[in-house]
Amino acid sequence: MERSILVNKPFRAYVAVEDREIFTSHLKKVFNAENRQTCEIRLKKKDGSGLYAQLESIALSDSGGVEVCRSSCIDITKPQTNG
Repeated sequence: MERSILVNKPFRAYVAVEDREIFTSHLKKVFNAENRQTCEIRLKKKDGSGLYAQLESIALSDSGGVEVCRSSCIDITKPQTNG
């Protein structure tokens, strides 16, 4: 999806319903740990299909001192092969 569509929207809305508990557990670990945390979840794409993603997240304080979660997201979906 285009960045403009994603900005200021809750990330949870893009997590497959079946994996929302995994995502919630991941966030709890992030905010209770001092190091990076990872998990694997399914995300919904714009066309309604899904992809497998690995999240790597860490809790940081923003400029106002509010604790936030910063994550990188890597597509780990197996490529489809012809044949």
